[in-house]
Amino acid sequence: MEQQRDVWLIRSGKQGEYELRFLQEEIIGLSITIGDQYSKPDDIKELCRSIKTIYSENERSLIASKVFTFTNRIRVGDYILMPSKKTGKICYVGVITSDYNYNPYSDISFTRSVQWRGSIEKSKFDQKTRNSMGSLLSIFHVNITEESLEMLTTYISEI
Repeated sequence: MEQQRDVWLIRSGKQGEYELRFLQEEIIGLSITIGDQYSKPDDIKELCRSIKTIYSENERSLIASKVFTFTNRIRVGDYILMPSKKTGKICYVGVITSDYNYNPYSDISFTRSVQWRGSIEKSKFDQKTRNSMGSLLSIFHVNITEESLEMLTTYISEI
């Protein structure tokens, strides 16, 4: 039996500044630094405590949520959508192929490898799924309908 695949959406920077790099290097990533060492925490509260001296109280929970999602919730085999800032009408579609890597000396400190499979027009997704994709968060789980998941799975398997 095939594993249940989750669908995640990641943005490529505020102005899409990482879009081309993510595609060319076959990665997704977070441009967040949390110190020289990163030890994967078991819960988000532990992560919040570990970045207490780096980020303000207002930023801490948002940063911790992004990092925790990226390192603990996303799995190899999950689908990733990256909306194009260049066109606004398409999402790049990929499959996560690695666990996370942390390099505190890189401008994209957290990365995961992705096998990009192409792009799909946002209009191909049903309205409920498109609404879910409209979140302002930079990385999140897409509340995808069965109909849109079936369409996405078929699209990925045909390429």
